[in-house]
Amino acid sequence: MTTIFSKEMKAYFMTGYGTMFMTIYLFIFGLYFTFMNIYPNPNSVLSSTLNNMVFIFLLIFPMITMRSFAEEKKNKTDPLLFTSPLHLGSVVLGKYLAAIVLFLMTVLITAIHAIIIGSFTVQTDVNLILTSYIGFLFLGAAFIAIGIFISVISGNQIVAGISSLGVSIIFFTISSVSEFIPRDSLSGMFFVIVGILALSGLLYWLLKNIWIALITFIVFIGGTIWLYLSQKVLFEGIIQKTIKLLSVTNYSNEYFIGVISLSSIVYYLSIIFLFLFFSYAILERRRWS
Repeated sequence: MTTIFSKEMKAYFMTGYGTMFMTIYLFIFGLYFTFMNIYPNPNSVLSSTLNNMVFIFLLIFPMITMRSFAEEKKNKTDPLLFTSPLHLGSVVLGKYLAAIVLFLMTVLITAIHAIIIGSFTVQTDVNLILTSYIGFLFLGAAFIAIGIFISVISGNQIVAGISSLGVSIIFFTISSVSEFIPRDSLSGMFFVIVGILALSGLLYWLLKNIWIALITFIVFIGGTIWLYLSQKVLFEGIIQKTIKLLSVTNYSNEYFIGVISLSSIVYYLSIIFLFLFFSYAILERRRWS
């Protein structure tokens, strides 16, 4: 894993992707910080700057994930990963940790701004600043795991970058859009059926076992129809509830008001684990195909 990690860290700066990410992020952060915390009146609301940087991060984070596996596939070097003595899990973790370290380095540099705020203002809410940074780091770590997964399934880094950007924008806007979606029980039932169909397709794609996918589909469809006929009210507003539950950006909002919840930590760790596991599973299947 350390070999992959070192290789990826060098590649970030040799190819310029890492330098470009850091430069763009720090430049825009500096602008936000100046006009939100220094000019026209000094204040200590650094959390607002970090909250506004969420969207900027979602626009530029594909720079550090799109080339991780897609470039290997494009350059035909992925067979070297499959035939190396390294475990594929170590390869995925090595590339992920390299991206995380680059992201962490970039975010930690902005901690200098907290010191600047302390010199301008009498009272600085240290706890609010710390929780905001923690929430931002969790959010970034989750999206980097998603970006790694998209790079695994993409044919080249341009496609991976555009796909990661599209997915991040969907996650960012989906909560607002959900308010315009019907809340009736029938719409909710069809939504659940589509979700079951997608789950069955994902199982077949990952396991290549039609029986597991088919049994899963039949059991869950049967349960859904039974619930709809017996307790129709359960499906009312289920689309909005599911979207808010799955929205990655929603869970970071409470960090920017100084609240750390166990549910948000478990959620972000689950997202990271699932997408890294999916990346490993696809690579493992590709190795033997």
